[in-house]
Amino acid sequence: MFCTNCGARIEDGSRFCTECGAPVLAEGSADRTVRMDVAKPAARPAAARSARPVPQGVQPVAVTPHAGKFRSAKAAATIPTPTPALRRPQDRLPVAVAIVVAVLIIGIIVFALVAAQVSSQGTAPAPAGDAPVAQQTQQVADSPATNASPSVDTQKDTYTTGSGSETATFKVNADRSVTCDEYGISLQMPAGYTPSVSQDSLHLTKGSIDVSISAHANANGISLDDAYASLTSSSGANGDPSAYATKGDGWCVVSRDRGDGTTFYTMEYVTADKICSLTFDYPTGTSEGDGLIEQVQPTFKVTGDPIRATGH
Repeated sequence: MFCTNCGARIEDGSRFCTECGAPVLAEGSADRTVRMDVAKPAARPAAARSARPVPQGVQPVAVTPHAGKFRSAKAAATIPTPTPALRRPQDRLPVAVAIVVAVLIIGIIVFALVAAQVSSQGTAPAPAGDAPVAQQTQQVADSPATNASPSVDTQKDTYTTGSGSETATFKVNADRSVTCDEYGISLQMPAGYTPSVSQDSLHLTKGSIDVSISAHANANGISLDDAYASLTSSSGANGDPSAYATKGDGWCVVSRDRGDGTTFYTMEYVTADKICSLTFDYPTGTSEGDGLIEQVQPTFKVTGDPIRATGH
């Protein structure tokens, strides 16, 4: 059957035209059905029509005439099209005003801070003598201590060894140097070591490695040879062929494996008025202990005239 509005072919039983959307009359209303006059070709015999071959598997397809140009403008208007709401420029006005106000407030605050800083830098403080007494007191309380000793910035800590008249004060400075002004000792402490005091020595400890420094007066006038003999005897190096012992101008060295898994290395400086010792204790066979001696021993300095070795 065909649409009475646009003439498009539609399927039987349809209520609306699939092309223009016009309602379709019921099948019983034959008097309202419009049949289109289509020019028919000359009739052929029924036998000829039935003899026309139809390819197997191909189904006849109903061809719907294009009736777009016959659509009714009224029928097309039956489908409403939603129109998006347009955002008016007035809706953005409050946001823009808020942004401008915020920028102005921030600018005013920044300007006030900069002006205050410039004013404080450009205004020289009044001399203490010209200010009232209360103001002078406040200036003294607020001003930093500029007359402090420069040693406060460089000195890290102070350690005192010994007791009575046999004391020594060691300073561990910020640059990790160790000094003792009383005995003219200086030493560079390696990184990672912690200073502490035990009896008459300053100890620099890291794990199982210990570096100890001590100093005392040479009240009995001990010579370098006497100090060397006493050191080799007390350490057990005399009867140990594997021990190392030597002496030079103003110093002597003894090193020995104690046999308990530890090794010591002691160096003594001997002058007419003092004896200063540097001892390393570390696990036997560790390369770190040997490397530590090579690193620290050259930095161990003692001022004063050394006692010459008589047999050297």
